[in-house]
Amino acid sequence: MPTLDPDFEEASFAGAANAELGRDRGRWFTPGQVEEAILGYDASTVPGDTARAVLRRVAGIELGPGVWLTPNWWLRCAARPEGSLLQSRFASLLLQYKRPTMQYGASAPLMERYGAPYFRFAFTPKQHRTLVRLDEALLDEAVVRYASPCTCHRKQVEQWQMDRSVLENTNFVSPRRIGLKHRAWTYLLPGAVGYRNRFSSDDDAIPSDSDASLFAQLVDGARALALDRHVSQLLRLLAGEAADTAVDETIAELEVSEIDTPRAQAIATVARLLLVGVELQDSGVSWWLLEAR
Repeated sequence: MPTLDPDFEEASFAGAANAELGRDRGRWFTPGQVEEAILGYDASTVPGDTARAVLRRVAGIELGPGVWLTPNWWLRCAARPEGSLLQSRFASLLLQYKRPTMQYGASAPLMERYGAPYFRFAFTPKQHRTLVRLDEALLDEAVVRYASPCTCHRKQVEQWQMDRSVLENTNFVSPRRIGLKHRAWTYLLPGAVGYRNRFSSDDDAIPSDSDASLFAQLVDGARALALDRHVSQLLRLLAGEAADTAVDETIAELEVSEIDTPRAQAIATVARLLLVGVELQDSGVSWWLLEAR
């Protein structure tokens, strides 16, 4: 069966997509780099020793000396950390990026079904099971999707990047919709129906998402919660209620007279952001956080 392999790295596509997500639609965090994404260096905002103590006691995370933590979501409000805790609407999107191969020719298993060369990416059972369970555990608090471009060519990805149309040309599909017994996903266009790898004639087509429909779902599903409460609920679903409660209990035990309530909330939010990132490391997803207006 003739196939065309991609001539770009998965990281190249992920970087282009994440840059587009972060440009004007929110902020994203990559596993292993969550700390770098949320650390700030503003000595006038949050005492670093207290924040480090919280992370050490709750999760055994050691931060280097001299680090000062602050929620830098709203950089324009760096001097007022309480601004990052104002009531708003938030939604989280977890993306697992994939590179596809193109399958073509009469011997391609789904050529008759698609009527044209189509794209396919495979996943390991462990990885897929992790994403399906993650999707199930998060309920409506976050959306989990595979994301794969509708091309195998690096030059095409680069052109989309210049045009700011990477996401527009990406196929998004729910791991839970694919199901646990399957090992690959096939598709042709962004947002069009696709088929699982172990296709049989009586299988239904599986709907996927375009970027427009996906973002509409996120905006519609965004809850009127402050950032700290949204992240708290994510942590409870991912790591359990005890992990989330431990953050507040530890801050209370480490009470420092010069820390007021808004700053204590800021420390808790930063700690939870990092702890959510730790929980997501094994799944290998990128985490995008939307502030809906």
